[in-house]
Amino acid sequence: MQANYSNPRADPAISEEKAAHDTLFLVHIPGNAGGSIRKALCQYGGNHRAYHHQKASKLCQAFESARTKQLFCVVRNPIDRALKSWVWCSRPETWNPLVSSEEAQVYSALFASSNPSTFFERVNLASLATVCHHFTRQTDYLDVTQPVEMISFDSLQAGLDRLVHTYGGRPVVLPSKKMHKTDRPSANSLSKLAVSNILDFYNDDNALWENVRLI
Repeated sequence: MQANYSNPRADPAISEEKAAHDTLFLVHIPGNAGGSIRKALCQYGGNHRAYHHQKASKLCQAFESARTKQLFCVVRNPIDRALKSWVWCSRPETWNPLVSSEEAQVYSALFASSNPSTFFERVNLASLATVCHHFTRQTDYLDVTQPVEMISFDSLQAGLDRLVHTYGGRPVVLPSKKMHKTDRPSANSLSKLAVSNILDFYNDDNALWENVRLI
């Protein structure tokens, strides 16, 4: 099985840099509305699709615009993000770039047939994150010394408006219909042990989200 990085789904080494937003460059953290934001950015002919789900350091290494424009990302409640990742992994196409087709069917079936509380009570999230980047910590994507502006998943459009007001450039208007929408259980349906395990692994993500959502 291939490791999490480089992500075989979107390798910057073989991606062509194209014109995008005037001032902003997205660090697309999986599970954090990146599909909807990429669609909004691509109104201007930008190609944010080719390098999604990559760490900020790799983006800066591969693309000049990542070094010259303002990096930004979306930060999400780690419990909600973990549940979305659990649902996302029930799809074979999630696993196809990482494993064989036969293994992808098995992996997706295991997620689809599981109970979220039981899953998060028993899974080793640290090990899972090494093979499925949807479970990688949000903070792991922000591995650069230069500042990365952060906006909350809970107020996306307001956050994008604030970035454009601060850094200039054309407005970024989210599509009315969400990209990659997934139905998932409520966080309230999780057992106390499942919640505790999620927050233990995503402790830094939770602290980050608590700070960002207050901005």
